Amino acid sequence: MQPKVMRGRRADAGDSGTRAFATGQDRLREFARIAGDLGADEMVHDAVALAERSEATTDLMNAAVERFADRLVFEIDERRAALMRPPALSGSHATRLRNAIADAQQWLRQSSHQSSAEQDAIVDRLKAERDRFLATFDAAAALLRTAVEREGVGRWQLRQAAADHARGIAAAAVREWASEIRPRAAAMHREAVEGYARATQQLIERIRAAGLSVEGELTVDAADMTQPERAGATIRPPLGWRSMARAVIGSSDRSAALNEAMTVLREAMESGSAQVIDAFRDQLTLARRRIEWEIALQLRATADALKRAADAAHAAQTEGAQGMAAELNRLDDLANRLSKLLIVDR
Repeated sequence: MQPKVMRGRRADAGDSGTRAFATGQDRLREFARIAGDLGADEMVHDAVALAERSEATTDLMNAAVERFADRLVFEIDERRAALMRPPALSGSHATRLRNAIADAQQWLRQSSHQSSAEQDAIVDRLKAERDRFLATFDAAAALLRTAVEREGVGRWQLRQAAADHARGIAAAAVREWASEIRPRAAAMHREAVEGYARATQQLIERIRAAGLSVEGELTVDAADMTQPERAGATIRPPLGWRSMARAVIGSSDRSAALNEAMTVLREAMESGSAQVIDAFRDQLTLARRRIEWEIALQLRATADALKRAADAAHAAQTEGAQGMAAELNRLDDLANRLSKLLIVDR
């Protein structure tokens, strides 16, 4: 479904900006209207969606206002430049920018591969922690052996009771281990995210050097640390556990029940600790992709803005001097509306 485009709301002639647009939501809605008049419908959608978020903080609104202002200033400036550029140069200019965008997208892919490799190296360090955890199996097995020996249920219930003990002991061990390694996992998470941020900033500088507009410094919140103990809190049994627990035929003596429970214990410790590692890896991947998608979306937005500028310039130029003058007046009006949004009362 196409987003609903908001067009035509203009500030009054005497507006200082803040009187007409007293809140961040008001400003974002006016940004949406200006973007709609420029045909930047994806910007309309983003601005309106953020304006409607009741939980958005003042800092989030201010950052959004600055971001949308930068995008609209770029688009208006590029439209003026495209309008005044001789048609003979438009093709070469567009080709140069398209090539620059293609290069930037390739650099982004290369950066992603490098960051992914660095992420794998960090995850391997956490896997070493898991190996040390699995080496504690004998201590867990001793607890299980004591629990099974003390179990007083009948022989047909013994196997299920032993398996239940195994699951409980494994879950407790995984939770304790996850809590123990959490500070180290958090430090690794911070290290990885800060590495992503450094690589991203280098990429942004390279993109800007190629002549493309990329918004200001990307901030990365490394405070959202991984919480691996959550993954260990619920141990998902591997295939076969349920049927093993329900089995009532075959050998049911205490020794056989204990042997089966030992298998359950080992598989549960392996499965539960793997879940912790997977949760850590997933959070790292999400943090990295969040940054990569931000740049990818900016490149796409830049490419779309350049195309709109070229199309608008071509349409105005085909109408001759009168069409060009009308388009310049329209751009001046949009720039004036935008400037009113950026005035802040002191």
